[in-house]
Amino acid sequence: MGISYAYLGNEAIINIKSEINAAMESNLQWADQSGLMEFYEQRGINREGVKEAYTTMARLLLMYTPALLCIQALFAIFLIIYFSSRLFGKKQLPGLERKPFKEEIMPWQLSWAVIAGLACWLLGRDQMNWLYYSGANILAVLAPISVYYGFAVLVYWLQRLPAKSKIWIVALVVMLGLFFTVPTIIFIGLTGLFDSLFNYRKIHRKKEGIQ
Repeated sequence: MGISYAYLGNEAIINIKSEINAAMESNLQWADQSGLMEFYEQRGINREGVKEAYTTMARLLLMYTPALLCIQALFAIFLIIYFSSRLFGKKQLPGLERKPFKEEIMPWQLSWAVIAGLACWLLGRDQMNWLYYSGANILAVLAPISVYYGFAVLVYWLQRLPAKSKIWIVALVVMLGLFFTVPTIIFIGLTGLFDSLFNYRKIHRKKEGIQ
């Protein structure tokens, strides 16, 4: 994908932007004809506001297309591996054996990818150049992966709590997720990220004298 971007250069991006602008004008024209624009204007949203929102959304989709494609591919791979392991288990065939979800841990190499993405994002933030968007795409791909493994850590700790405490902790996490969605997601993602470096389960087992 990187080679394709480098080979096509800015011309491809300019063409895509032109197509997006043409689609935007077509949609705005349809909104005028259907009366939808009048509906928006009655609620204080003018044509320029709709146009700006559309342009911003289109620009974000364009810049984060690599991340969206990678996430789609990763999700497809995850489903293939998951259902394959279930099928192999039912048929008692030798093959991939998945660990229980609570035992899953993010490969530590991905933590370096997160660091690299964060470095690119910070270095290119002032100029908003290709370095910035490269780092942003890397972080966008690794964010759901970190959150997935963060939930594995939470499940591990929840299963070790007494039943009464478990209910209160689950309720607390749900409430935090509803009212502070972004900070909660960031916390869970960081939990999965640091678990790949420190392995909280291994530390806990050593303290309890479990091999």
